[in-house]
Amino acid sequence: MDPVMFRTALEWSNSVGPSEEELASATSMRSWLNRVMKEACDASAPRVGRRKQKRQTYWWNSTIAEKRGACHRARRTWTRNKGKDSPEIVNENRALHRQTKKELCREIAKAKNAAWRELISTIDADPWGLPYKVVLNRLRRQSPSLTETLDEETVDRLLGSLFPPGGAQDLAPLTEWQEFRCEEDQLVYLSEIQRYMKKRTIANKAPGLDGFKATLWKRVPDCVLANVTACFNLCLNEGILPTKWKRAGLVLIPKEATPDEELPKVRPICLLDEVGKTLERVIACRMEEHMERNPCFGLSVNQFGFRKQRSTCDALNKVKGITLGAVGVGEVALAVSLDIANAFNS
Repeated sequence: MDPVMFRTALEWSNSVGPSEEELASATSMRSWLNRVMKEACDASAPRVGRRKQKRQTYWWNSTIAEKRGACHRARRTWTRNKGKDSPEIVNENRALHRQTKKELCREIAKAKNAAWRELISTIDADPWGLPYKVVLNRLRRQSPSLTETLDEETVDRLLGSLFPPGGAQDLAPLTEWQEFRCEEDQLVYLSEIQRYMKKRTIANKAPGLDGFKATLWKRVPDCVLANVTACFNLCLNEGILPTKWKRAGLVLIPKEATPDEELPKVRPICLLDEVGKTLERVIACRMEEHMERNPCFGLSVNQFGFRKQRSTCDALNKVKGITLGAVGVGEVALAVSLDIANAFNS
């Protein structure tokens, strides 16, 4: 990828700017951002095709290359002059082609045997080297994905158990947003976008359905981030999140399964668009700051999960303190552990 060309393409698109129609709604602004990012990527880097570049065979050497060239030359001489030369010359050319082909096959077999012996000899010296990689790559090619091993009905039931129907979409809106407008201090600022998109994102995370990794957004100039800020403010004023930002690429990571289970145990991972997750980070951080300033709206002191500067160790210390306190005065402490299946999605 050419980073200079990527930045130049974005700056040019931003100089043209979104039209008045595109500035009218959050959905159209999202489409404009997606389009200019796609154009910048096409201008600065080639698209990744399905066909991978061929790698040189592990047993290939210069001698085989010479034998192969001689074999091809002999074949061309034989096939191109069949109707031109006398039968004796044609037979000589055919015999020469057969001889060069035998020599090529003999040299390839010799090289394969030598490469195999060398591969076997490296197992004891480097068990995690080339032999391990060869076996692992072959196993990966032969192992289908989880959904490929299940029938369509099982996949539907599995997804239905992970993402139960109904929920928030069935609820009536709590507030009418048609006349709502954010105050000046409630709008999203460019500095927030710079902080969350360029400093607090993990560069090597898998992208969402738009295909734009966090590394691309880290290289976006501030003039384009200003339009991202405008899109976020439209989302707040309209009270919506563009539908494209709600759609995710679903990856199912298999867990250990027991034989008597009908559905396999999986860990679902949803890959969302990075720019949509940035808006979520802005809103989540503002909610945390509001709860810190207003303790009456804060979270319970006994909640340790998904909170800053708190961990499972703090929860264990709290339980340990309660237990020691009860035992110290001659009482009995009873702990109940609950494991909620599919707690996040249900």
